[in-house]
Amino acid sequence: MTMAPSGADLLAEVGALPPERRLSHLQRLGHVEPLLIAMGDEAERLATVEVARAVAACDLVVALADVGGTPVARARARRAHAQAQAQAGRFGEALALGDEAAQIAEEAGQLIEAARAKLASLHALARLSRFDEAIAAGEAARAAFLAAGEPALAARADINLGATNFLRDEPHLALLHFDRARAALADDPVILAQLETNRGNTLVSLDDFTGAEAAFAAAVSVFEAHGLGWAAAIAEGNLAYLAMRQGRLERSLSHFERARRHLEVDESGAELARLLAEQAEAFAILGLLDEARTTYERVLPELEASGLVLEAAHAHAGLGRVLVRLGQLEEAEAVLVGAAAAFAALGHATARARVDLMRAELAAAEGHLDEARTLIEDTLAVLRDRPAEAAIARFHLARLALITGDLATAADGLEAAMPTAERLELAPLLADLLHLRGLLHRARGEPDQATADLRSAVSHVERVRGTLQAEQFRAAFLGNHLAIYADLVVQALDGTSPDGITEAFATVERAKSRALLDIVSGALDLEGSSGPNQNDPAEVRLETEMARLRAELNWRYSQLTEAGKGAEVGNLGAACADASDWHRAVQERERALEVLQNRMAATQGVAGLYAPPIDQAAAQRLVPPNGALIEYFLAGDQLTAFVLRGDSVHVFRDLVRAPELVNLVRRVRFQIDRALVAGAEQTARANRLLVDARREVGGARCRGAGTASRGGGRRRAPGDHSPRAASRRSLSRALGWPTVPDRAGRGPLRAER
Repeated sequence: MTMAPSGADLLAEVGALPPERRLSHLQRLGHVEPLLIAMGDEAERLATVEVARAVAACDLVVALADVGGTPVARARARRAHAQAQAQAGRFGEALALGDEAAQIAEEAGQLIEAARAKLASLHALARLSRFDEAIAAGEAARAAFLAAGEPALAARADINLGATNFLRDEPHLALLHFDRARAALADDPVILAQLETNRGNTLVSLDDFTGAEAAFAAAVSVFEAHGLGWAAAIAEGNLAYLAMRQGRLERSLSHFERARRHLEVDESGAELARLLAEQAEAFAILGLLDEARTTYERVLPELEASGLVLEAAHAHAGLGRVLVRLGQLEEAEAVLVGAAAAFAALGHATARARVDLMRAELAAAEGHLDEARTLIEDTLAVLRDRPAEAAIARFHLARLALITGDLATAADGLEAAMPTAERLELAPLLADLLHLRGLLHRARGEPDQATADLRSAVSHVERVRGTLQAEQFRAAFLGNHLAIYADLVVQALDGTSPDGITEAFATVERAKSRALLDIVSGALDLEGSSGPNQNDPAEVRLETEMARLRAELNWRYSQLTEAGKGAEVGNLGAACADASDWHRAVQERERALEVLQNRMAATQGVAGLYAPPIDQAAAQRLVPPNGALIEYFLAGDQLTAFVLRGDSVHVFRDLVRAPELVNLVRRVRFQIDRALVAGAEQTARANRLLVDARREVGGARCRGAGTASRGGGRRRAPGDHSPRAASRRSLSRALGWPTVPDRAGRGPLRAER
């Protein structure tokens, strides 16, 4: 007996034929209806593999069913097409196709097929935040399946109902639907994996991170085993979000990148936009605020155009938080107010509470502390049953209390938040809580406890930073937590311990975002040691694009000298315009290359090469006779310098304040830009440019708030006995440099031989 061809074989055979021959080919194979239904089943399966192929297959099947199929075949083809269009983020088209399928089936008296068509519409309704309609459609479909004795189909309805209740902020009700569906689906691993994906999302919202990770991992394993790449990418994106919530940023970035590579080559624009919005949140946690803002602004139009109201509101909330931290408070307020209104309209109390927490951060930044406190307290009342989020709210409340001097309230908030952060192993939150508790101990006059907490906070930051793959990620995360290191340095220098300077220097070294020592020394060449994985088309594509950008940059760099030659012949205005274009082109390509390098690093295990810092004794052994090593560090608003000789260590604090230093750096960079515009070969102007640059470099003023030393004692010179002058003179003598007073009585920090 001849076996009927599979749906996959039929799609391949029929798709290869000219359109006018397709129906006759099916008719020669036998009865057309079962063949069309088999093709519809395969097209629906493809929607979990590769959406672009699924949409194309559905177009083919619908066209064939309309000219040669029965009502059942026509309804089945449209149901598959509705699923594919929903996966592609075209929810309006999905709803129209689902309605057509249900109408065709009902007119033909096919009530089960009509119920399945209505169920296919539920996904689109839920994603469009039309929750009441989605629930009504799901309950009606479930009732029809149970009446017809179809428990497996009723279980599918429960999965959809559970997913809808999750989206409308009813996680406990969602779990009831998932648990009810599980028993009827034990013999269908793929559908069960889809259930686990939805169940995992719900568990994340309830802070059951262990259960969520198990659910997502099991789903990914099943999807990959069955070749369902699109479904695996969605589950991998869920793993990325979970890892981000846990503070496991290295794992989160890796999962995000793998999911992104699949979705960006498929017709999944809405899903890709949703994924990138979640990745932007990870960027913000890392401290990559500009990258987070750019990503949010890129994906919001896609989310809004797709009708993803809930996802767009989440993206606006994330953008608002980034704007607060960038100091763009007026713009942040408008964005956050809009997000809060969107969540209120959707009845999403939890998400609205999260936005109110961001608005509290904004109010505090604007000095409205009472408003901030009220917003945090209201937020805590809503999030009380969400342990991780409640702990974050308590942290903000404790920080506000510490700012206002209410030490008892600050202590209570920290005591309530700490156990949750420890139990869930939320390293970034633990670092913030320990930092705040260290400052609380300092305010209480408890230096030993303050030092212990600040040390622990630094350790948690190092724990995360040491796992991050790209140097930019490590530097950004450090920059987001640099205040912890600065406060530990100040605590060590302010204390009476004989090891205070030693600990302060070690902390400064840990705070340096050091490059990989093996790369610097040439012992290891990562770029040449391993090329892209040739079995991964996405990785090959990224590497090819990186090679193109490097070639363009090399060509642009080679234009630098040419850009200055216009000035040499007197055409300075044209040279400035050319240089401006050159800078803009180079910056665009450098930024694109940096993004690609970070994406490649996200899936490569180079984090283990992260080098340990050097300690004070080892640093002193590196200092040659009659030499000195200077280590600068910006501790809060003060520039501090450690001067190490072979037998002594001096510390100089408050050399210059941060705003003045920023201004000086800006002026020096202006002189460098002038030189670039003029060109390296401009010998006629070189001397004048050099004088201008030296004037700015020599303009750094030392302030000085006293010195601390080990091995060399404290020194004070005759004449000007101000702390400022003492710091300047002591630093000069420690270095073997003369002191050169300036017109204002403050000496420039310079070396002369």
